[in-house]
Amino acid sequence: MANRTRPTLEKRAKERARQEKRKQKDERRAVAKTVPKSGPRQEGEEDPDIAGITPGLASLLYAHKLLRKAASVGLDPGDAEASLTSIVDAAERLRGGEGSEAEHALGDLLAAAVAFARTQGIDAESSLRGWSARYKDRFEAMEHLAVDRGLDLHTMDRAEVESLWAETLR
Repeated sequence: MANRTRPTLEKRAKERARQEKRKQKDERRAVAKTVPKSGPRQEGEEDPDIAGITPGLASLLYAHKLLRKAASVGLDPGDAEASLTSIVDAAERLRGGEGSEAEHALGDLLAAAVAFARTQGIDAESSLRGWSARYKDRFEAMEHLAVDRGLDLHTMDRAEVESLWAETLR
């Protein structure tokens, strides 16, 4: 009997969550109606309400959506070249930065990378997830090499680990 009750409780919880989201969306729309608009929206044009972007999204996806919303109202970060310039500028600030300055520079670099990805039609979140999968696969290959050779990665010096790492490219 408990197995039948659990899905029902989960369904009720999901329905309550959907109702709450609808209520919040309706409230945002009501507030938006009281805020003067910069001009009439064309059919198919995105709602510029930035509050509608869920802040709990993965950071790269969230940045992508923020930039897309900004672009929909004319605040576009620029083309690929402008994004690359921003990446280089942020990287330069990272070289000499410390603490919160470095953290801000890194945030600027990541945002510029997302802006660049948008200009190329690349999903930055998927791109980073793909890189992570490739890195994990390569690291696991290095671990297997070490095990096959009876080596302990934790006791090896840096040069030895780097040598094994390089072998995983072959």
